[in-house]
Amino acid sequence: MGQAYNLTLNQVVNLVKQVQTTNSCPSRLILPSNVDLGQNDGPLSNALQDYGYPFDLVITNENISIPSSYFDSIKIRSITAKNVLDVGSYAFQNCIYLQEFICNKDSGIRTVGSFAFQGCSNLKTCSFLN
Repeated sequence: MGQAYNLTLNQVVNLVKQVQTTNSCPSRLILPSNVDLGQNDGPLSNALQDYGYPFDLVITNENISIPSSYFDSIKIRSITAKNVLDVGSYAFQNCIYLQEFICNKDSGIRTVGSFAFQGCSNLKTCSFLN
């Protein structure tokens, strides 16, 4: 497995630019708790859209909501999140590389939006663990 990086928002954006020019990319990204997911057209979502290789994503934020269409068509293989409250409609639509979504803490999930995992043809595991 490749390197793992614990990144700030600006570092993610810069890493994507580097990947585009060097064709070298870490296979696992760890977003620290101070990174705000923001809206689905924000800088983080846009940067991940340009990340050219499948990767594993670790989200360390507490009590997050994943906005609608946020990860649409992004090349994520797996997501491990600390605590998810809401998953928006179409949040992972067409993430064809996505194999697992795991929330490591009993999140008291409130909602999973319509078609949140539509088109995730390789999804095998979707768990909210205690």
